Amino acid sequence: MIPSADNPPRDPGLQPERTRLAWSRTAFVLLVNSVLLLKAGSMKSQPLMLVVGLFLLLMTLITYIWSRLRLRALLRSGYPCTRQS
Repeated sequence: MIPSADNPPRDPGLQPERTRLAWSRTAFVLLVNSVLLLKAGSMKSQPLMLVVGLFLLLMTLITYIWSRLRLRALLRSGYPCTRQS
């Protein structure tokens, strides 16, 4: 497809950076919630809250690592982070 004046080529611009920031914010919110659950579970001796807090902490770590690896792979390949619409 040849770009025309009505349909210029897509410029990803700052999309990769915005995507990285969004995933970082998501991981931070998960971290805060897991710390709150761990604190509440340890203060009230609630084993279920401790287990959920540890699970959420693990999910936080996985989310953060996955987002960093995904962005690095996308930047190396030269593809934008999202599909063209």
